Amino acid sequence: MRVRPWHVVLVLNCVFLVFPLLSAGHTDRHTDIELREGAFDAYAGPASVASFAIFSCVIGLIVCGITAMLTPVAVARRALGIQAAVLLGITGIALFRHHLLMERITRVNGQTFGGFP
Repeated sequence: MRVRPWHVVLVLNCVFLVFPLLSAGHTDRHTDIELREGAFDAYAGPASVASFAIFSCVIGLIVCGITAMLTPVAVARRALGIQAAVLLGITGIALFRHHLLMERITRVNGQTFGGFP
């Protein structure tokens, strides 16, 4: 079997799934007392993780789209479509978990984040 360029891109594009998957699996381990005393410390890390998850999702979707347009094989296009759907789903879960943390900090500390949550 010959390795075609789109094989390599398909495998390398899986790297874009890793960071959103890790951020979606991130659990909030802070107690209410810790959130009350240091909301910024509890929020800064997950905010950076969520921002990088969005960035990784956008880059991954761009690479998926370009690769899908350039590959002549229908199976590869379907695999890229599935990969894009999984990427969007995982990023959605990561952002939902981040939103839950924002709501929890607002409930415990009263910080409103500019009225977002």
